[in-house]
Amino acid sequence: MSGRFAAIDLGSNTVRLMVGETDGSGWKILLRRQRITRLSGSFDSDRGRLDPSSVSRTVQTLAEFIGEARTLGAGRIGLGATGISRKAENAGEVLGALEPGPHLIARVISGEEEARLTLAGALFLAEDKNRPFLLVDVGGTSTEITAYRPKREARWVSLDLGAVALTERYLKGDPPSKEETNRIEAEVRSKLGKARELFLGDEKEVPENLIGTAGTVTTLAAIDMKMEAYDPDRVEGYRMSRRVVETIRRRLASMTLKERRGVPGLERGREDVIIAGASIVLGVMAQFGFRELSVTEGGLLEGLLLDIAEAIE
Repeated sequence: MSGRFAAIDLGSNTVRLMVGETDGSGWKILLRRQRITRLSGSFDSDRGRLDPSSVSRTVQTLAEFIGEARTLGAGRIGLGATGISRKAENAGEVLGALEPGPHLIARVISGEEEARLTLAGALFLAEDKNRPFLLVDVGGTSTEITAYRPKREARWVSLDLGAVALTERYLKGDPPSKEETNRIEAEVRSKLGKARELFLGDEKEVPENLIGTAGTVTTLAAIDMKMEAYDPDRVEGYRMSRRVVETIRRRLASMTLKERRGVPGLERGREDVIIAGASIVLGVMAQFGFRELSVTEGGLLEGLLLDIAEAIE
């Protein structure tokens, strides 16, 4: 495989774009873009419908990103919609509004495929591909956990547990009350407890390393490093202890939304959902017995890029 390709990750909270070029032996990343559009915002769970304003701003961003990819000469563009797109009855309004083209492959991907592609993206950047690990990907409406061991089939689970969904369900106060954050923690414990049973199974073990990917985890790393400008090279491989994550979560939960917007490293537009996201990360660490995690930039977006490039073979 060789040429220029683009991948778009259409998540429940964020739309991300990557354009890369390969000669078959390696990759050069030409462009990275992301924008929080909150597709799952104000989701009507009773009717299973996306909010019209959420659809509109997401479609606008997708059209812009696709245009940039085509301008850069991407021969094929792979778009994967996840999370809320799997639930929404009118998810087709988003993909159907895009200008069709022979080189655009847009689809809603299953939780299983999301876990597979996210793992491929994490391994794409991993220095040691022989090291077993548990990979956690916290999204807006779902969380994927994958157990990777070299030369063995990966085990995965996709949970109905997301930062945006939990925020809209429980966090009403500004700052949120202790009762509100306790309700989030209770739901996280319940759903992760079932996931832990699935992973332990008959083996009674999980990989000894925990890796986190996607916006919640990379934002927590940026906050811990007090980044004024986000630097993916500094984030890649960064390690955080459970105590550090808990300290950040507790501090943010004591702040108002306005105060959180002034926290270095906290991406604008994520200040309302970061508390719930951090609670999911802490829940994973507690349920599976991890004292620390390492952060990777590699995930679904990189997996989509590799997938679209390999599809031409």
